[in-house]
Amino acid sequence: MGYKAVDYSRMTPVLIEAVKEQQKKISDLESQNQRLAERLAELEVVVKSLATQMNSSSEAFQKVKLTLDDSEK
Repeated sequence: MGYKAVDYSRMTPVLIEAVKEQQKKISDLESQNQRLAERLAELEVVVKSLATQMNSSSEAFQKVKLTLDDSEK
């Protein structure tokens, strides 16, 4: 039965390139994640602003409704 051997010196450049590619993908994903986090923060501000406006409008609507209800009495 023969033994098999691995020529590690020939694998090293391939492994180095694979690690470089993996690091590039990680870097790209980190950048994308940062951009998405910033966009999420912007959207959260918009949603909070819209919620505040909606509450103000709802309060104004209630005042108008009460005024109309009182005038019908």
